[in-house]
Amino acid sequence: MQDELRSISLVENWMLNSGIQNISENKLFRGGFNSWFDTEKKYYPFIYSEITGYGITTLLFLNSMYKKSVLVSRAKLAADWIIANALNESGGVKTRLYYDSGNEDKQYSFNNGMIYAFDSGMILTGLVNLYNETRDSKYLEASKRIADFLVDCMISKEGHIFPMYNPSEKTTAVTYDKWSTQFGSFHSKIFIGLLKLSEAIKSDKYADAVSKSLKNIFDFQRNDGRFITDTKTGKTHLHPHLYSAEGLLYAGIKTNDQKLIDKSANAIKWLMDNQPHDFSIPQVFLKDGFIKYERYDVVSQFVRLGSFFIQNNYIDIDYQKNIDTAAKKLLSMQNTNGQQNGGFFYGFDETGKMLQHLNSWCTMFAVQAMDFYHKLKNNKTIKIDFLI
Repeated sequence: MQDELRSISLVENWMLNSGIQNISENKLFRGGFNSWFDTEKKYYPFIYSEITGYGITTLLFLNSMYKKSVLVSRAKLAADWIIANALNESGGVKTRLYYDSGNEDKQYSFNNGMIYAFDSGMILTGLVNLYNETRDSKYLEASKRIADFLVDCMISKEGHIFPMYNPSEKTTAVTYDKWSTQFGSFHSKIFIGLLKLSEAIKSDKYADAVSKSLKNIFDFQRNDGRFITDTKTGKTHLHPHLYSAEGLLYAGIKTNDQKLIDKSANAIKWLMDNQPHDFSIPQVFLKDGFIKYERYDVVSQFVRLGSFFIQNNYIDIDYQKNIDTAAKKLLSMQNTNGQQNGGFFYGFDETGKMLQHLNSWCTMFAVQAMDFYHKLKNNKTIKIDFLI
């Protein structure tokens, strides 16, 4: 078995059997996906709603390959947890359910934290995917609630997407503390769920909201392809930079808009042209250079987008060496021991310290990166229907 296929098989096992998805009998937790497993402290810190959305899509992506009913059953379990425990009356989705209230970050907590447009969008995508798979109306109704929250509450008349919503005050919010709390191009990834729902119910409401928001997404991209992710400093975090490219790629393909696909491809080519000589993927681009220590959610995003664009001739085949190097490094970060066999490590913090946790979203992105890369090497068509 080729390395990529073995890696995918290990991830499937990890998703189902490691405990990364809570399958206890406690209804408050059952079905939700944990953020990561700390290999030193041997615990999961919290259930993460955004990642549960990714988890639904990942399970369905794996089911598209393996055709196993347990994968759909687990996706339904995750969606049922969202509907029962995480949906706010506003239609937005609460962020993190901490197991130990003493460790809560109040800005993200279920009890009194903010609701994030981006997180709600990722959950929307998972729920629409599940509706399309099962045709169960409860997943469609939950999808509509979230989409209406995004379109009616979080997107301004001018198309600006507010990052946060305060559920106690019922107001939108924006700060510049970090990339995820400000206006930004990364919100283009919300377009995936909105376009999927628009297609599923044959309604223009959600597709029109995407069209209205596109100009504001373009405002963050420089001519060289780089997305500014911190408007105060002008720096670029590669994680939301690649989110931006993912959203524009999907929107471009689904609306047959070549301009969007080109903007997405330019974002990847900018990164390829500015990689260090060892083809590593930095975390952050600053005016005086990169913060070089790698995160493997970012590496995974790079591998899957790069594979797609090279296969479809948007980026020259000479750049495949960049993808080859990144995919090899990514494979080296997969754990192959014990109950946690198959999970991917997060990578390194900005000081160069390796973080000892097997990360849920890194693993979900990585399994798709392995599939896209395998298809690139073997001349098999890469499809983005279940873009995680």
